[in-house]
Amino acid sequence: MYSVIVVDDEASVRERIVSFLKKEAKSFQLLGEYENGYDALMYGIPQGPDLIITDVKMPFVNGLELIEQAKDELPVVQSIIISGFDSFDYAKKAIDLGVVGYLSKPIDYEEMTSCLGKAKEKLDAYFNVAPDNPSEKEIYDYEGDLQKLLTLREIPPSFAAKLRSDGIVIEGEGVLVVSFDPDKDESELSLDEAEAIERDLSRLLNEEFVDLSGYSFDVPPQKTCLVVSEHPYDKDLFARRLRLVIGRFKKATGLDISAGVSEWAPLSSSFSYRKLYRHSKWALEYRTVVGDGVVLFYDDLQKRPSVVGKVDDNEYRRLTNFISYGHDEEAKEAVRKLVNNISKEEFRDSYFLILNNILDAILKACVALDEFYSNFMTHIEITERVFSSRGPDAVAGFLSLVMDRVLEINRERRIGRVDEAYEAIMDYLHAHYQERSLNLSGMASSLGYSVSYVAVILKRHDNSFTKALSSLRMEEAKKRLLESDRPIAEIALEVGYDDPYYFSHCFKKIVGKSPLEFRKNAEAA
Repeated sequence: MYSVIVVDDEASVRERIVSFLKKEAKSFQLLGEYENGYDALMYGIPQGPDLIITDVKMPFVNGLELIEQAKDELPVVQSIIISGFDSFDYAKKAIDLGVVGYLSKPIDYEEMTSCLGKAKEKLDAYFNVAPDNPSEKEIYDYEGDLQKLLTLREIPPSFAAKLRSDGIVIEGEGVLVVSFDPDKDESELSLDEAEAIERDLSRLLNEEFVDLSGYSFDVPPQKTCLVVSEHPYDKDLFARRLRLVIGRFKKATGLDISAGVSEWAPLSSSFSYRKLYRHSKWALEYRTVVGDGVVLFYDDLQKRPSVVGKVDDNEYRRLTNFISYGHDEEAKEAVRKLVNNISKEEFRDSYFLILNNILDAILKACVALDEFYSNFMTHIEITERVFSSRGPDAVAGFLSLVMDRVLEINRERRIGRVDEAYEAIMDYLHAHYQERSLNLSGMASSLGYSVSYVAVILKRHDNSFTKALSSLRMEEAKKRLLESDRPIAEIALEVGYDDPYYFSHCFKKIVGKSPLEFRKNAEAA
């Protein structure tokens, strides 16, 4: 069953649509009715409807604007447009937004039924993964070759030739790496869920990215894709399509899955596939801060690159990665095994050298060494403590304390970066709330973030662009209403509203009183 919101400024039209929906109760469930697009954005879209049925011509926020803004948060949502006007411009915009039906008033039941059928067909196609209907274009699975490509420090000419002979052709504008990972622990995954990630996720990627080449491999339950594009990179478009895949996968399987996306690497430049892979995995770790079912871009998160020490010995790479990605139990187990191993007689002459390498591998994973040293111990003190510990249990125990502090700092920094992003968003709104053309995509572009990342950050704070902007404008309006007796229409313009009626509507929705009532009550008090 799919959920629906109905948006129309005429109560009689809403009632008629609701009566039609009741006859389609096996397929559609009403979430709510709203008399304008603003109320739908504030209260309807946060409920996550599958279908929007909306009038075009409405006060405040029209139907097309509603759909366009809703898709920033709900890329899978479908829509049916209703209009009392026969306008080519409306129809063209509706087509651009992927509207499944365009109905004229008065609404005919058979026409509405037909549109609902098309909507259901589209939603079924999105959410029901059909394993017996493979796409003609596949994201090919090259387990060994692709893993090797993404983990080698340097690509020898012989291996590059082997890739081409095996069908891995990397040509075009550029590449990036996407890592998918389920949002619940591997131990909790059922066999069906693990198989869905390996099988159905690839099929959805094929359907949504027909214009791109891709190669994938699975290290269950994770899937990694190397994406190759012949066209310039459009980050927001790529994010919307990934979110569509994740939304469809959740609806079809009931399983939340997130994606970490590396930076874009133009093929004309010098870059490391290994680094792209590592960065896509690193981005995924921010799920612990922002929540599940998200798309996270490395360059959204890495605004201030951290300077850390470097250890190039591949023997310790796994340890560094375990800590970097927050896998504390695996890291501690790896240290315990390493320490037990080097405590044998044959390591007598290299014991301290290897122990120092283990410590360096741990510290390499710390994103803020200055904070670590100032709040824990100096490097000299840590080294002396490690070297003076007697027996493998004591050494592993102290190194476990070091790892705990590194993991804590890394988590604090992740939270700090996300909080900084939220502060940047709110600061931007404070600086620009008076601009009547202010919108989510423009703000995201100005801040250097993707639209999806801004939406995720706001959602983490139980907020949305419409809610945050409206609340800020109302707070500013309240100050002006109390400070002077200037006309309400003038104050509306000052806080970003061309239409004083729109301003009054928003004010009453948020404050609970009209601007005039608010001012009178304040004066009476």
